[in-house]
Amino acid sequence: MNMKTIIKHIIPFLFAFCAVSNGFTQTTTKVVITSGYPSAGIKSAVEKNISVLLNNLAKAYEEDGTSLNLKSATVSEEANEAINDIWSSAKFYCTKTEIREILIKTSTGYQVRNIPVSVAAEDEEEQEQEIVIELDKKGIIKDLHFSLNYHQYQNVMTANGVVDKTRREIILNFMEMLKTAYMRKDLKFIDDVFSEKALIIVGKTVQKTDKPVLTMNSNKETFARQSTGGTVYTKLTKQEYLAKLKTVFTNNKSIQLKFEDIEVERHSKEGYESFYGVHLKQHWKADAYKDYGLMFFLIQFRENDHPLIWVRTWQDANTTNESDKIGMGDFRIRPE
Repeated sequence: MNMKTIIKHIIPFLFAFCAVSNGFTQTTTKVVITSGYPSAGIKSAVEKNISVLLNNLAKAYEEDGTSLNLKSATVSEEANEAINDIWSSAKFYCTKTEIREILIKTSTGYQVRNIPVSVAAEDEEEQEQEIVIELDKKGIIKDLHFSLNYHQYQNVMTANGVVDKTRREIILNFMEMLKTAYMRKDLKFIDDVFSEKALIIVGKTVQKTDKPVLTMNSNKETFARQSTGGTVYTKLTKQEYLAKLKTVFTNNKSIQLKFEDIEVERHSKEGYESFYGVHLKQHWKADAYKDYGLMFFLIQFRENDHPLIWVRTWQDANTTNESDKIGMGDFRIRPE
């Protein structure tokens, strides 16, 4: 074997070795919009702007950048701030060399879904998630949030009438924004979407015992449920919950959430049609703590169809039986 042949075989090996030892090889992503665009100009702008954003994210990830330098022609000022907020808590990059998606029209512009990303983790393998990119009517990026996967999204969209379908769409987008708010530590957003009279039930897993546990079971209480499955429930006011959450945000550099098995149900009783229950499984991962919980949200649609959270509950997904899951039947509610 001559020297040229040896070099020809060694060089690819060296590049492969470098990629493995660095743990990351930057991927250049090309975005192709396949349908849904109103003009060739919008198609071109969307493809270019999202491609530039994804490649900037990959470059910053490769360089372990502490902040992003996003081009103002690609993203709005608000989007630049929002994406940098997410980046400070959860660094991520696109894992595909080509994205082929439809352009979805919204009331304020456009949306591109199903963009796969890998999210960095401190002490374990990167987490695979998907993002949604929101654009204005000119194709400028105006927001980004972590999404539900397409299969879950479609499963929830079985609706009874136009109003119910619209509200289910709003709920799914709302849950994506809420998930992103926790990851970017956006306490203001969380404050805004919880009712001032919100009821937050947090669970704590304890060692099982034959001794009965006294819980909130008074006729004056909104929530009446005996502790089950080795979980003790504690009721918090909105302000108590936000205070605890602020401490969590301060003490953790990175917070990651993943939602699974989302179910949405509309209240069946006449006069309560504005109330919806949302069940999901949540993977929570912070720097020093992680859990796997069953979440329930009681949401009411108010004026302009803005969702408001009245109830948020957590139960341990590993120890809670199906029959013990919290739902709308555990709460006494009345429309205001």
